[in-house]
Amino acid sequence: MNELILGVDIGTTGTKTIVVNPEGEILAIAYKGYPTYTLHNTWAEQDAMDWWDAVVATIRECIRDEEIRKNIVGIGLSSQGGSLVPVDDHGKPLRKSITWMDQRASAQYEELRKKNLDDYVYRTTGWKLGSGLNALQILWLRENEPDLFRRTYKFLSTIDFIAYKLTGEFAIDPSSAGITQLMNIHQKKWDSDIMDRVGIREDKLPLLMDSGNVIGKLSETAREELGLAENVIVVAGAHDQYCSATGAGVVGTEDILLATGSAWVVLGVSDSYKEEFHDHIAQSRHAAEEKWGTLVSMGPNGRVMEWFKDNLGKEVVNNDGSKYVEEFGQIDGKAAEKPPGANGLMFYPSFSGVYYIDKAKLNKGTILGLAFNHDRYDIARALMEGVAFDVRSVIEIFYPQTFKKGTLVMAGGAAQSILWPQIIADVMGVLINIPKVKHTSCLGAAIIAGKALKWFPTIIEGSRRLVSYIDTYEANPDNVEKYQQLFTQYKKQLKLITECYIN
Repeated sequence: MNELILGVDIGTTGTKTIVVNPEGEILAIAYKGYPTYTLHNTWAEQDAMDWWDAVVATIRECIRDEEIRKNIVGIGLSSQGGSLVPVDDHGKPLRKSITWMDQRASAQYEELRKKNLDDYVYRTTGWKLGSGLNALQILWLRENEPDLFRRTYKFLSTIDFIAYKLTGEFAIDPSSAGITQLMNIHQKKWDSDIMDRVGIREDKLPLLMDSGNVIGKLSETAREELGLAENVIVVAGAHDQYCSATGAGVVGTEDILLATGSAWVVLGVSDSYKEEFHDHIAQSRHAAEEKWGTLVSMGPNGRVMEWFKDNLGKEVVNNDGSKYVEEFGQIDGKAAEKPPGANGLMFYPSFSGVYYIDKAKLNKGTILGLAFNHDRYDIARALMEGVAFDVRSVIEIFYPQTFKKGTLVMAGGAAQSILWPQIIADVMGVLINIPKVKHTSCLGAAIIAGKALKWFPTIIEGSRRLVSYIDTYEANPDNVEKYQQLFTQYKKQLKLITECYIN
């Protein structure tokens, strides 16, 4: 058997690990979830040791086969970003992690915003000043838990905490460091001005290391817990969105990834920092060499179909009398029978306005045109179409080159639908590619590790070699014309809806 790599993605709800060979084949996969603790309305914490336990459990599950275990040579890491872990000099967490979902630092946010530091933070770090990211979380600790703040040896985030548990070394990659809002993305150095504002020195932070560099070999303790050999290396990975892009083949200039989890994100690739972008879009170093990435968060668009299933899903009775709510595949099939435009029903997914300034004040969705002749599957199709119009709005504003290029990659839960990718292809008038390996963050982490192991000369080459597409959705010309008319209507009505809610 050839050399094998473990690709590990430490996500917000759980950790997933895969085993990859040099041809990009997935030989094993495992997943383990963990809880989020909400002690107050705006607080969201996780236990960093839950992350580690999940990493150990999923790796051990993946290497149960002795042939796999003895051929593992490297580990690549992907993770959620923006979650803070203060540790002592032995790397032991001093408290639960304050996650990126946590908003307790709102007072600290307002304090810095009033001092007009938000523009400096964005231009320096690529991320809009946020109360849910590491810099302000550290400031909150300094002001509210001063004893713990003084006892902290290192302020880590998810990916560097796991790297430490694996190797005993403190190191973080640029894409993960950028979201801490402590790194100057232009110089790839910790920013002294921001560190001064939050009250820490550079020695309180991990070493910055490019994606694809070797952090170290497994420590003796990690080898014993995992059951792996001493020659296994751990490689600096990337923030999960950039690992996902790498694992989806989105590594070339002007490539676009539509990542569809509970929240939807559009990620674009460029050769440089984009001065013309404003602070409604995040910018970072890509895992791919000499590339930059831009992120537009579209909010929880993926949850609209979860809402539909939970509230409008049809109860199905089996032959034995047992009951279940119809699955997404069944909903897809029924919604696909409805015509483009959902028989006159329109949906406006204004749940989280990141890129529309006015839309940010809405936080409401709207269904327009409901009549007695509509059924649940008209609504299902309208929900998918409304989100597709939202995607087109983002692409028109930030990535207009997509229409000229004519393609984008779609990954995540919605990419498994038989209908949603086709609707997006028709609304956009472009070709939609669906990656063969749906675990794109794990695959991306493995590709990055593969570069360190000389499987390929660069991360970009590795992505192009290992990523392939299982499905392709071409735009239907008749539907493109219909959706163009509906999109014009959508934009006009969205302005009116915005005025109604705000006024």
